Amino acid sequence: MTAVAIVAVVVIVSMAVAGWLARRQRGEALAPAPWDIADAARRQITLLSGQAAVAITALVLLVTLVRDRSAVVTESFDTVVVMVLVAFLSFIGVAIQFVFLPLEGGVEGTLLPRFLFAISAIQHYRTLFLSWLALKPLVETFGLAGPASVLSWLLGAAAVGGWLIVASVCYRTGLVSAREAVGLPILGMAVALPLSFAVQIATAANGSAQVLALTLTVFVLGAVTLTMHALAPIAQRTVRGSRVIAAEARLYVVGDLQATVVTLALLWLALLRPL
Repeated sequence: MTAVAIVAVVVIVSMAVAGWLARRQRGEALAPAPWDIADAARRQITLLSGQAAVAITALVLLVTLVRDRSAVVTESFDTVVVMVLVAFLSFIGVAIQFVFLPLEGGVEGTLLPRFLFAISAIQHYRTLFLSWLALKPLVETFGLAGPASVLSWLLGAAAVGGWLIVASVCYRTGLVSAREAVGLPILGMAVALPLSFAVQIATAANGSAQVLALTLTVFVLGAVTLTMHALAPIAQRTVRGSRVIAAEARLYVVGDLQATVVTLALLWLALLRPL
């Protein structure tokens, strides 16, 4: 429960900071998108299908090959199984979201398709790096401390690169400004990470429990995104709902990006320590 409390505090604080600073950017007109959003979504479906297949295959192989639990580190093995399972479910969820992405400029307008595309891209980013971060406890499971240490820093650098790509996607769709896409996550982490360290020192939270809580956070964020994909098109058909989407879609994207960056950063920090 302590680990869950840490996650809840840092994510809520970081999203509050993002919302407070981004609220003044609402209501700007959307420029033409630099690519065909529907075509990009179709291409993503093939990629997501392959990633989901790799995740479930890895999970089956792990459970099949590691029959002698005494030969592996139990906590690391349990952690990697949960992380890969959540990644598999989330990959499938993103693929479903892209399948039903509305046509830009159709009956549901321009903002809604871009909004749904952006939050799906953010979910794809956090899911992909959840599955990659699962490699760290995987190598630890078999006692490979040296490769695990190198892998930690490689994954951290890759996560930063992935964050810049997804921030660029959100910026180029016109939903967030450059300051919001790049600056707000940095500011959010500046607030959240010291708070996380302080709570961790005060409560002596277990590393494995933190990783599992953060993995659950990724699952919850994905469930919220899937729910948004289901409800936002319905709300768009009503006068009141369309007004809310027009007023708050950009703010939601900033908050989702913020929560994703902070969650993955905390997950990476938790995995730096041996489980």
